[in-house]
Amino acid sequence: MDWMCEPHMIEQTGLNVREHQDRTVANFLELRGRGPFIPVLQGWTVSDYERCVELYESAGVDPRVEPVVGVGSVCRRQRTSEIALIMNALHAAGIRTHGFGVKKEGVSRYGRLLTSADSMAWSYAARRHWPLPGCSHQR
Repeated sequence: MDWMCEPHMIEQTGLNVREHQDRTVANFLELRGRGPFIPVLQGWTVSDYERCVELYESAGVDPRVEPVVGVGSVCRRQRTSEIALIMNALHAAGIRTHGFGVKKEGVSRYGRLLTSADSMAWSYAARRHWPLPGCSHQR
């Protein structure tokens, strides 16, 4: 489990970004031996994400050699130029990133910097307006 760093999440927990990052790294270290988990970088600013990379390195995990590294706290602000800066910085550092919740606009802006991405947005209509025309799947 990674600890999101959006301001409303920081407010809910009463912790700060650094504590959320520390907990994210600790959770990854505990889970790593239990299954195929990927490290997740958390932060809010470019320097936050760079610090999270350093936290993983201090714990003996090199994000540059991982097949993919998640980038959290981006889905609600993917239209911002700051996310493009964050993805550029991580890409330049040699980290293969997965963008959580990255939709079409985010993919068009910085998709070339991502190894992978996911989003439930594409299926929103299908989940809310069952069945879609031409769908033969039974619930």
